[in-house]
Amino acid sequence: MSNTTTSTVTEITTLISPLDYLLSLIQSPPITTQFYLWRDLVTFILGFTGNILSLLTFSRPTLRKVSTSCLFILLGISDTLYLLMDVMDFVEYGLQVIKGVK
Repeated sequence: MSNTTTSTVTEITTLISPLDYLLSLIQSPPITTQFYLWRDLVTFILGFTGNILSLLTFSRPTLRKVSTSCLFILLGISDTLYLLMDVMDFVEYGLQVIKGVK
């Protein structure tokens, strides 16, 4: 019988916690952040301007008597509130101000 030596291969494995794995999936690549930045910026500027002009137009006394203009006034108010709430998404993803908690 021949004398054989057994070599042991040592593997170094890095254990990744489930939270770190999920955070790595959530982190967006640079092209995605640029998309969020410009999409949200253009949407906010055009939407906010259009909604304010719509509110000014449909709140005139002659148009306020028409039921459709009342609907457009409420639509302009709700769209403006949505755009103001969407600012947080713009700050988080577009400007990357808020980072994931580790």
